[in-house]
Amino acid sequence: MPQTESTDSKSHSAAHDHQGHKSQCHNDLCHNDLCEYCQALLPKVSATCARCGIPTSTPVSLCGHCQKTPPSFDAVIAPFLYQFPVDYLIKRCKHQHHPEISVLLAHEWLKSIQLSDNHAGLQNVDVIVPVPQHWSRQLQRGFNQAEIIAQTLGQYLHIDCLTALRKARTSKAQQHLTRKERLMNLKNTFTISEKFLHRCKGKNIALVDDVMTTGATVEMASQALKAAGIKNVTVWAIARTPETSC
Repeated sequence: MPQTESTDSKSHSAAHDHQGHKSQCHNDLCHNDLCEYCQALLPKVSATCARCGIPTSTPVSLCGHCQKTPPSFDAVIAPFLYQFPVDYLIKRCKHQHHPEISVLLAHEWLKSIQLSDNHAGLQNVDVIVPVPQHWSRQLQRGFNQAEIIAQTLGQYLHIDCLTALRKARTSKAQQHLTRKERLMNLKNTFTISEKFLHRCKGKNIALVDDVMTTGATVEMASQALKAAGIKNVTVWAIARTPETSC
């Protein structure tokens, strides 16, 4: 098993990275664009399982977990690891009210994908759909970062972005839940809007979120999309955590 850092060690490392970022970054901690220092630090994923996006030593079409338990989504494109500075920027976006960082991250996603072998796969998407927040959470935060990312990508790729999914009920915070607990927490949470059903049914959908951790959120959202007659679901995420599989 790979060794893992202690909580204290991770906190110290994160604090060190943050201080280094503050001292080196020349763009106000990259609110609107990434400086050269932060560009060089982007933790790019070199090889993954094509189905679930988990980082691997060499590219594979199906990792062992996906062979045993295939997910409801058909592919994942997540070019960055959820590590500094990507994790810092995402947390700053969500918890310090900087929605403009979502646009920045969408641009970095697009630049990375256009330089990779996944670029051709972008042409097969008919509709982009963001992972929704419950209305109460969105009212509290003031925005849905996944929706901003999805809209930005839709504008640049000239693909319709539809808020076709709804989160029908609130769910517990998931940071400290196992994948099984997350799946139970999200059961029957997502529904597809009747308003957009006719524009999505039988289509190839890109399901957009900021971070993919255990894959529980995109799994339950994909189940709802597939049940509504969507043909294919590809998850587009800014970052993927390396510790867990789908």
